[in-house]
Amino acid sequence: MIVLCSLSKGIENAAVVCCFLIPQYEQSSICRLELRYAQKRRKPIIACLLGDPQVWKISEWVKTIIGSAECIHMQDDAESNADELVDRIE
Repeated sequence: MIVLCSLSKGIENAAVVCCFLIPQYEQSSICRLELRYAQKRRKPIIACLLGDPQVWKISEWVKTIIGSAECIHMQDDAESNADELVDRIE
């Protein structure tokens, strides 16, 4: 229960939610709750893909939440991806 309260307070106070996608994130029920709650609260969501897109594909439930937003592929050029992340947050 404490985790859920912390999660909801974090989302409520967030200007934007960044999710860093790896297979373990998608398999986590807490992460699923977090992303769904961010969607429900209409928080902007920025998805960052940490896994290799040739090996691992984003699951349908994540695609449903992030919509057509382009993921930032963090394993590529780290500096330009960090700049892109900052630009999207701003």
